[in-house]
Amino acid sequence: MTGYQTALKIISIIIIVFGALGILVSVFACAVGGGTAYVVGSGAMTSDIISVNGTDVVLTDSDYAMISTLIMAVAIASLVSSIFELVVGILGVRGANNPSKIGPFYVLAIIGLIINILSAIAQFSYAFQSGGDVFSGVLSSCVGIVLMAIVVFIASKVRAQVR
Repeated sequence: MTGYQTALKIISIIIIVFGALGILVSVFACAVGGGTAYVVGSGAMTSDIISVNGTDVVLTDSDYAMISTLIMAVAIASLVSSIFELVVGILGVRGANNPSKIGPFYVLAIIGLIINILSAIAQFSYAFQSGGDVFSGVLSSCVGIVLMAIVVFIASKVRAQVR
């Protein structure tokens, strides 16, 4: 096993761990979101008053239902993303062990790099237009781009071993 294969295997195992943790967190978030929907549906909550920046805000059943729906939507999107991450990690380990099978991982790594670039552009555009914090969103996107570029580079080196 070459150094590139070892690096790819280590990175892929880390991806698998994060994917598995993401699945657990997403399933928990789905349970919390579903629990909130159950409580709202039972009529147990009528309204609550919370303070936001010194202003009292009344939350009604419909507000809780909307919050529950948002929690579920984010949890489901996170679950799908985590499953994708787990599959990518498994394909990376497979490709590291057998370089002739690196193709699917390489393609997904390139797609991931493109998605990270598009995400950085979108975050920068949104932050610039809204007057928000440009630095933190773009910085996290740039870290993602660099990491995906490294993964694509390593996968291309492993792929080159087959040729």
